[in-house]
Amino acid sequence: MLKPTHGNPWLPFRWFNWGFDKALSGYTRGVQFLIRRAVIGVALVLVMVAVTVLLFGRLPGGLVPPEDQGYVLASSTLQDAAALNRTEAVRAELTNSLERIRRSRT
Repeated sequence: MLKPTHGNPWLPFRWFNWGFDKALSGYTRGVQFLIRRAVIGVALVLVMVAVTVLLFGRLPGGLVPPEDQGYVLASSTLQDAAALNRTEAVRAELTNSLERIRRSRT
């Protein structure tokens, strides 16, 4: 399966290898630069932390827009052939629990 020698890979793979080598050498040069100049590296990290804190304070806290919040979807499952009054009792209990949670958060 393994050949003792190999030739040039296909053109797309050569392009990838060329690009990967360029990215690797650029990364290596950047790391060497920051190792030699540690003060610049620490300053860059502090700037990134400051920008992160600034953006964290300005951007919305949730992934859901405010107009979509406040809805609860719940499902309750009872045994097969449960009586309607038992189903309504479970629904009422769930509703009361959700109301208590809502009141405690406001």
